[in-house]
Amino acid sequence: MNVRPSGLQIAEHCSLAGWLAREYPHTSEAAERGNDVDREVSAELKSGVYTSEDPDVRACVEWVKQNLDMQQGLAIHERIELIDPDTGELLTAGTPDVVGRDFDGLVVVDFKKREQWFAARLAPPDENLQLHAYALAHALSSGVPGYQLCLLLFGDGEVEAKFSRTYTAADWRPYLERIRRISARALDDGGNDSVRPKGYSGPHCTGCYQRSHCPHWMLPPIEAHGAGVLTAVTQPGGITTANASRALVLYMQLAEAHERLGEMLRAFVAAEGPIAVGEEKQWGPITCQGRKSADVSALEKAGLHQFVKRGQPYQSFRMSRR
Repeated sequence: MNVRPSGLQIAEHCSLAGWLAREYPHTSEAAERGNDVDREVSAELKSGVYTSEDPDVRACVEWVKQNLDMQQGLAIHERIELIDPDTGELLTAGTPDVVGRDFDGLVVVDFKKREQWFAARLAPPDENLQLHAYALAHALSSGVPGYQLCLLLFGDGEVEAKFSRTYTAADWRPYLERIRRISARALDDGGNDSVRPKGYSGPHCTGCYQRSHCPHWMLPPIEAHGAGVLTAVTQPGGITTANASRALVLYMQLAEAHERLGEMLRAFVAAEGPIAVGEEKQWGPITCQGRKSADVSALEKAGLHQFVKRGQPYQSFRMSRR
């Protein structure tokens, strides 16, 4: 089975990711918001009727109208196939958001929520294999001499364009070769829906939405990485520049395993009753007295600002773009 353009980035490291994405489809409120904006923008650009009251939709549409040559037409959510120019084989196929022309050449545009960029969940345009696949498919089939890739980040009624450099035919081969290798590896590791592909763990797992269903991520740390990975937490000064990234992955694995195991244990207790621990103890639910709280909005509306206090700034540790 061919890897879709949207799955190329992680499939370069792990063929199992695409299998898990099909087996455990992921969505969220944030993802649905992005899909809604994408659908509305596409509908307006196709129809030429611009009536949306959504500020993000308006901002995206206006950017396209100002930066792409509307006279030459736009390909909007049109399926493309990347055919290997040497073998004639299908490498991948998908539907880019917008393919158009600026005044220098072909431009592939992908609409993304701004938060995805700052959370480092998007590959930069120059390294974005999804966008390269779309552009290569159009360039090879139409004979255009060059292309650019653009992530159009939207949020709060504003957009910011992240552009790649311009790629000419002389620059295409390395990206085509990478996509070829991914396609070949997918075939070697399974290649169809009846054979489960191999999984490979590593830093790329932090960008996989289905990792909680993957044994390579959820296995106990010693089994997954070997006893040496625990040096960071069993010896003073165990975290070094050499192992800090691996130690972070271990921390994320333990945290997610803890959360998932907690959910499973609570579900078990709900069905079977408390879990006996030794002769005298058990683990299960207990009733706690509710905490007092206040409705901040109601206090402010009542003019009781003296009862509202803002906490001190604090640090939050999370993944972000360098």
